[in-house]
Amino acid sequence: MQKCGTTDLFESMIEHLNIIPPRDGNGDIVKETHFFDAFHYGHKLDEFDPQIYLSFSDYRNMFSSLSTKIKKGHTNFITGEATPAYLWRLYTWKLYPQNQNKTKPIVLLPDLVRHIIPNVKLIIILREPVDRSRSSFFYSHSPNKPEEAFDKAMLEGLRLIKECFKVKTEVECIFDDTLIMPFRKQVDHILPGLYYYFIKEWFRAFPREQFMIINFKDYKNNKADTLNRIFKFLELRTLSEEEMINSGMITKGVKNPGRQIRLSSLNNSTVNLLHEFFRPYNKLLLNLLNSSNFDWT
Repeated sequence: MQKCGTTDLFESMIEHLNIIPPRDGNGDIVKETHFFDAFHYGHKLDEFDPQIYLSFSDYRNMFSSLSTKIKKGHTNFITGEATPAYLWRLYTWKLYPQNQNKTKPIVLLPDLVRHIIPNVKLIIILREPVDRSRSSFFYSHSPNKPEEAFDKAMLEGLRLIKECFKVKTEVECIFDDTLIMPFRKQVDHILPGLYYYFIKEWFRAFPREQFMIINFKDYKNNKADTLNRIFKFLELRTLSEEEMINSGMITKGVKNPGRQIRLSSLNNSTVNLLHEFFRPYNKLLLNLLNSSNFDWT
């Protein structure tokens, strides 16, 4: 999920000698391809972005380095991308031809991934939702009065979401681009934290054994152990701490930190409103994952 350490995780993982990252036509490493949620359908991530169309051949060519190694008989390599928006941007269903003229989706983003890569291993990293909202907001904004700006944005976002919940089901609102796109600046920092609804759809599309779900706090506090658990999940050789230090895996700072405004310095009433909003969904997530490691209730 966005603002949960995905950049740092991706850049650390690709230091493993058996992981080959995707690259664009210029040979530059690509973390986020946005193939399934935007670019294959000519969809802009932002209204000011240039129009991009990414064909399936273009997408496949990003992984040609791995193909070359396999053709040479080197089969102990893997590849993968890290587009965190895939987890929650399920509202893009109207872009898909299978849903044309439909009022409700018959195909969601996880279904597309399953169709193309049925045996994919999926890594999800989650952060306590209120802290994720804080990180998201201050990564995108550097206001002169941060506390006031945060209050205003969160209160307006909560108002819009709750208004939608009054007239539609929660699922309809979460998967509704008419709520998200016009009011993206207001709701973008909050809606992604409703992890339960998104992961539930991914669990519908894939067996649970194809998932590894990580708590951002664990990754931050015990990075070496977390990375080795990931490598084991991916059936790769685990590494010693010395190897990780030498490769730069565990000596790098967290990427994309944004402006570091602590929750404790923000308005308690706004922070408490966010906790109250997320609490029932955190309980649903806890039951879905059946792991006390994600007890944010």
